[in-house]
This record gives sequence, structure tokens and C-alpha cells, in this order.
Amino acid sequence: MQELDCFLKRKKTAQEGGTEPPFLLPIFYNLTLQECELDAPTFFDRYQSVFEKEKYKFEQRVQNGETSQDQVVQSLKDLSVCRGVELEKSEKHPLTHKLIWDTANEVYKMLAGTLPMATFSPGVASGHLHEHINFPEVGHYIPRAVATAAVREGLNKKGICIIHGFGGSGKSTLAVQYAKENKEDQVIRFVTVSSGTYALIEGFQEMAAGLGVDWRPLAKHHRDSLSNYRKALGQLIYLALAEKNQRLFLILDDVQAQHTEMIQDMLLHRDHDRVMIIMTTRDPKCFQRKYPQVALADFSEPEAREYVSQQLQAIGREVHAAVVTTLLEALYRTPMKLELAMRYLEETEIPLSDYIARLQQASPETGIRPQVEMGIAHLSAPSQLLLRYSALLDVTSIPLSLLSSLILQEDRVLREETLAPLVRLSLVQFLPDRANIAIHQEVQDSCRYYREWSEEANVRKATLLDRLVHVLAEKMPWVESNPDDRWVVARLYAPQAAQALKGAPALLGNTPEVAYLLSLMGQYRSKVDCSYAQGLEYKEQAKVGRYPQR
Repeated sequence: MQELDCFLKRKKTAQEGGTEPPFLLPIFYNLTLQECELDAPTFFDRYQSVFEKEKYKFEQRVQNGETSQDQVVQSLKDLSVCRGVELEKSEKHPLTHKLIWDTANEVYKMLAGTLPMATFSPGVASGHLHEHINFPEVGHYIPRAVATAAVREGLNKKGICIIHGFGGSGKSTLAVQYAKENKEDQVIRFVTVSSGTYALIEGFQEMAAGLGVDWRPLAKHHRDSLSNYRKALGQLIYLALAEKNQRLFLILDDVQAQHTEMIQDMLLHRDHDRVMIIMTTRDPKCFQRKYPQVALADFSEPEAREYVSQQLQAIGREVHAAVVTTLLEALYRTPMKLELAMRYLEETEIPLSDYIARLQQASPETGIRPQVEMGIAHLSAPSQLLLRYSALLDVTSIPLSLLSSLILQEDRVLREETLAPLVRLSLVQFLPDRANIAIHQEVQDSCRYYREWSEEANVRKATLLDRLVHVLAEKMPWVESNPDDRWVVARLYAPQAAQALKGAPALLGNTPEVAYLLSLMGQYRSKVDCSYAQGLEYKEQAKVGRYPQR
């Protein structure tokens, strides 16, 4: 950021003096010819440490009062129209100038998508709540008119509505679509409650930080009563929203029975006029009819026909009423089943009649969807291996950086060769940040039961878990009490560590790496989230055991 400040001052001086402003890409302004010939992802990965070092310097300057987020935000706005790189024209190679220019702009594009998130530490707040919808974009949305009207009616009654239905029926999609179409001046926040015991608390803490209020004194004050902390944290958010004159549209995704007490605590002091909430759940008994509920099942017959007809036409398949009828009889009208089927038909050249016949003849093992099974069998070994790892991870948001380390692939190869086939088959989906993927619970369950893996992907679960624990232990940092860059990393990998630790101690035993990962999670929960009870539980599991120094 010091380079950025220096550049902006020189730019202003040049403009005032009527001379040509300099060009600069922050951090990278002295590139060699060899560096320019690298592709952008490789270049970005190679200099990751420089980004991290620069980010740490910035956070130190914030703590020392030498700069502020407002100043940096304004600087980034000024920079947004200044793409390029400062250099002395070289006579040694005629392509040097163009190569540097092209590389700088490629890296700039990659940096532009990550800089705001990577630069601002959890301790720096903008005072304004920003939208967060960690849910894949829907390319072919079929309006659910009846359900949408029922959701609107429920929200008008109490400001809270529960959408319930079985997995794959489109609950989350409907919630997000409704929020986007009816947001007005509301900020949308999407929280997957089931991704961890403290997911909702973490979501509220993140909102507090964004609104510029410090939640940590509350956490320490109520460290002996989690229920009181949840109530106080909720009240803190609602008061901050009122003070900032902001309205919130909150989506609580995949609520389960064990979450009801926690949610009631968080909503106790809710401002009914300022906070609107949609919850999705598979359990219709959640909250026992305390709030309006909307049952979402399959597509209606007209909706399913419209969806299948549109999709078949889009992928160049012949559309006949009889074919659509037969396909729906084989697949039923479940949105996720239909999506998986359409993507498989798009990806392969299998005749439609053969595909229908295979569906009708399928008698899969318990837990395996035929559409998923056929998709898995169509994949290369690395893609299958990635799915095997995904069955051990948090389905809601899996970092690509973790996957690339697990299967030892560069980011570009991972995206283009391993992940791309999975995305095309809808077995996984990129999240909006493009640095994480999501995998549907039904797909993950099918991966757990699938047995016909290729030789390379046919690895024992213990071997997979051992590798996963090893990589997570390397990536999870040892954190301090004060917010710093390590908190961001800890938040990124902690849900995956929590998921892995559900089975690792029993299957692998209390190995040094398992013990170390448990200790890390205990420290993370107590210091980063102030979830002292959960932190103590992890630390007790860790018991004794030394992790080898790396």
C-alpha cells in the first residue's frame, strides 16, 4: 500500500503539471522478461508471499494509526482507472514492453477480485454492511409461482418464513431468488447454519465487524453462558442496523432441529421492521409452526415440462412431448435430479432413449443416485479423486487452495482439467467468489457410497483422511488473540478441519498430526471466535501429543 500511496501522489503531481501520469501495478512494477512469459495464475501463485507480506504491512499501518480503511478505499477507487505498470523501456528485447503490459493487466484482473477481501483484516470495519450470498448462480431458473406467493404472504405476516422440503427440491434457490427480486434497500446475507455448530454465531460476528461494532467484549463477558452471548450478539447487530439505518434480508440455509434454540436466541431482539428472514430446512417440525411455513416439493407438472423442454432444446436434443413424459417418469420432477440429467446429456453423446433405459434399469446401492453414479463413471481419475475428498469436507464451501494441495495440482490445472468436468456435470458448483466450490449434500452422500472408482481414485478412507489432516495441519495457522491476517486463514480452513476431525481420531487414532490439528481448532475457537466451550472440547480431545516441527 506504500507503493500505491506513492504512485497516487506522483500521478496527482503529473496531472497538475500537465505531464503524462506514470503507470503502476501495485506491488509488481519491476517485472523481468521471464516473469512476463509466465501465465497469470502461475505468476500469481509464485508471488503469493509478496501479497501476504504487503497485506501484513498494511494491517500494521492501520494498527499504528498511519492509515485508515477509508483512505485505502478511496485510493483503490482512484486506482481503478489506472491499469498498467511503471517501467523503463528496454532495448534488449522488442517485446518487453508489451509482455510487461499484458502480464500486469492479467495479474491486475486477478488481484482486483481478491484485493478488498485480502487487504482488509477482520479488525478493520467499513461501518456499512455488505451483501454476502455464498450460493451458486442459477443459470436456468424456473419461477415457482405458487411457492413464491406463499413465501411473500408468510414474510408479510411475521417477517420470517420457513421453506421446507427434501434435498434437491430447490429450497435454497427459491430463497436466494426471492431475496434478490424483493431486496429493495435491504442487504442480503446468506448463512449456511449446518456448516458448523458456530456457523450462525460466526455469521453474526462477521456482520458486527462489517457494521463497525466490536463483539469481542460481549463474548468475553458471556463466556460462561453461550445462550446469553447469542442474545446479546443479536441485539448488538439490530442496534447497529438501526443506527446505520440499514435493513437486512437474512437467509438461514439448512436449519436443523438442533439449531432451533440457537436461532431463537439470536432472533430474540430482532427489529421486525428492519430484519426479514427466510429459513430453509428439510425438517418441517422445526419451530413447530411458530413461523409461517411453505412446503416445497417437486416441480409441478407444467414447471417440470417447461424446464426439461427448455434444457433439451438448449443442448440441441429433439423435444417431443412423449420423450419429455418418459424422461419425467424416470426422473420424477425433482429439480436437482433433472439438473444432473440435463448436464449429463449435454456432456455426453448418449442417445436419449439409451439414457432413459439406463435410468429405468438402474437398481443402485442405497444412497447412490443413478444420475450421480453415471456422472462419476464418466470422469477422469483426478476428478474422481477430488470427489472422494469432497465426501470428507464441508459441502457448503470448499476452498480451491485446499483441493489443489490435496491432489497436488496447480490452480490452473485444477480449474481447467479437474474441476471443469465436475462443474459441467453439475456435480460441484463454483461459488460467487470463484475461489471456493460447493457440492450438494445428495451428491456428497452418493460419493460416500460409490464403489466403482478408477484405480487411481480407489484409495482407503483412512489414507484420504490422513492426507487431509496433514494438509490442514500445514495450512491452519497458530493464531493470536489480536485480529491479524492469520484469522482470515483460520476462518477459511476451520470448517474443513471440523469436518475432518469428526472421523479422524476414531479412524487414525491420536496421531501427532491429529493432536496438533485438534489443538489448533481449540485455539482457533477460543481466540478467534471466543467459543470457549467448543475450544475446550477440542483441546481435551487433543490430550497429549507433539507435532513435528516443519
